[in-house]
Amino acid sequence: MRKIITIAIMVTMCSSLLGQTPSSDPHWVLDWHDEFNFFDTTIWIKGHQCDHFGEHQLYLEDNVWTENGSLVIRINNTPAQGDTTFNYQCDCFCYICSNTVHPYTSGWVESKIPFTKKYGYIEARMKIPHRRGFWPAFWTFRKEGNHQNAGEIDIFEMYGCKPANHLETNIHRDYDEDNVHDTATMYLEKHNLRNFKYTDWHTYAIEWNRKRIIWYVDQQPIRIMFNHGIEDTVHIILNLATYQKSGCKVRQFPPLVDYMYVDYVRTYSLRCDDETVVWDIPDFSTYDFKVKRSITLSGETSIPEEEVSLRATQFIELLPGFEVPAEGKLYLDVCPCP
Repeated sequence: MRKIITIAIMVTMCSSLLGQTPSSDPHWVLDWHDEFNFFDTTIWIKGHQCDHFGEHQLYLEDNVWTENGSLVIRINNTPAQGDTTFNYQCDCFCYICSNTVHPYTSGWVESKIPFTKKYGYIEARMKIPHRRGFWPAFWTFRKEGNHQNAGEIDIFEMYGCKPANHLETNIHRDYDEDNVHDTATMYLEKHNLRNFKYTDWHTYAIEWNRKRIIWYVDQQPIRIMFNHGIEDTVHIILNLATYQKSGCKVRQFPPLVDYMYVDYVRTYSLRCDDETVVWDIPDFSTYDFKVKRSITLSGETSIPEEEVSLRATQFIELLPGFEVPAEGKLYLDVCPCP
């Protein structure tokens, strides 16, 4: 059998834009998930009588429900007036209520404590509406609600005035006292994906540790960022806003009603055993697939003819005599745990 032979290589840095998602990598363990068979008030809080710093939509809890195993977030152009006497406060930073009339109402959900996250893998399967002026988002924000050190990771933002294969990813680390994005475009990246429409069902995810963030669409990596500086525990947020800047305003075709659907949200953590040093793996059927301190492989290691991932925190060393079958795939990752 033809072999691919790798000799005297030591992997000592975080990997390139090649990631392994929980569906193919047993190093991951499920933390918590919601399949949306019902609206679980222990996990989620609904936005109600609030807007996002003066945007044109008023978030109302009536625009969020579950149906047929999906979370449903509705947007419509039925005007509604904010009720400042309601005195509603979410955990997240961006709830302001004014008594002005909002031309649109929509929905917002965010995860409650303890269903927050610091590092790991966050994924949702979603179907998103595409209409001029719509601004759906799947993102995170620091749980304490402080404007500084925001901890915002935009897993995606969509703009309905752009094609349905266009999405944007971003992070925000700081906000000034007036809630203005002082790093709004510094880390922004735009993606035009081939053979893709976000009006169909797709999965969107990030893998996040102290050194890097990898963004995924349908379990394929689309972006990697190193030294991102996002280090706080965060809420997970799903919302459908309106974007009213020039060229993106909602076109009025009454009655305007549309929906964003979420099939599930799942979060994972790496299984860590970062005190253990591994010298060869003769039998992968008994390997425990936890992140080790270091891994050294020689000809005594037998890689099966399938996809295998190995993770370590310090280094992975491949010695002379180490072989990978031509039919096999080997993924090596050296990064923090978590």
